[in-house]
Amino acid sequence: MTSCQADLDIENIIDLNSSFILKIQETDPETGLSTSQTEVIEVNSEKWRKLVAFAKNNMDGWQTSPASYVGDVYVGQGNLD
Repeated sequence: MTSCQADLDIENIIDLNSSFILKIQETDPETGLSTSQTEVIEVNSEKWRKLVAFAKNNMDGWQTSPASYVGDVYVGQGNLD
């Protein structure tokens, strides 16, 4: 679900047999230093099912963008970022 692709096909984006990698970036407001937490979301776990359902329910309405955004939360899977 990237900002650079308008027509999404769930079968080409998500491998329904693979886990997801969740990365959360946090910045300490006092020091400005950032930390990263990583979690593996296993296939068919509650979080995995919710992510797949979100993707399936939000396939329309995306627009292309030349911009690159820095996020606090990343979900990846193989080549999916």
